[in-house]
Amino acid sequence: MSVVTLLALLAAPGGLQEARDALADKRFVEAQALYAQGVADDPATITQAWGWGMAHYGLGDLDAALAVFGRILAADPDHVRALYGRGLVALRRGGDARGDLRRALSLNPDDVRARYRLGQALARRGAHAEAVVEFRGVLARRWIHQAARHALLLALRDAGQAEAARREAAVFERVENLIPHIRRAEATARARPDDPTARARLKDLYERAGRPR
Repeated sequence: MSVVTLLALLAAPGGLQEARDALADKRFVEAQALYAQGVADDPATITQAWGWGMAHYGLGDLDAALAVFGRILAADPDHVRALYGRGLVALRRGGDARGDLRRALSLNPDDVRARYRLGQALARRGAHAEAVVEFRGVLARRWIHQAARHALLLALRDAGQAEAARREAAVFERVENLIPHIRRAEATARARPDDPTARARLKDLYERAGRPR
């Protein structure tokens, strides 16, 4: 498929961009219909249609989601998002998601979503020490990730590291109380990158929450 063809599809009503917008708004029924039409119009766009599988996943239709991720991976075995999606399906079904999630991370080590889900998959199988490593990896890349922090303190507890779990619980509570202020300060710092007052405010909040220097 040429670049011109792809751009035309993305710009067209009912095209993949419209499908992505619907998915972002969690309009899953609309998104899956738009993706289906887009891929039917040009099957070569299947590798662009990761969101189609996610729309099915959002609707709870795991078989359909798995079929879409399988089609994408047949076309591109190194498709990180499809590997992640297939791992999500396995995780929801209580299966073994570790292989797909580890493969996704080998291709993109900074994929926070895949790392978080791998931590969950490990914890569910009793590999608590390994789960700790993955949850810490999430927090190293995205320090404000309370779901990962909560999962981390539970994994620490289950790994027999009670004191470390208590320390992490204290950090969780501090961050939870400061999150609204941190979010506003981060937005201000992004909007005014040359403002030393905005940077100082954000730094102060991070320090109060216990973020490592």
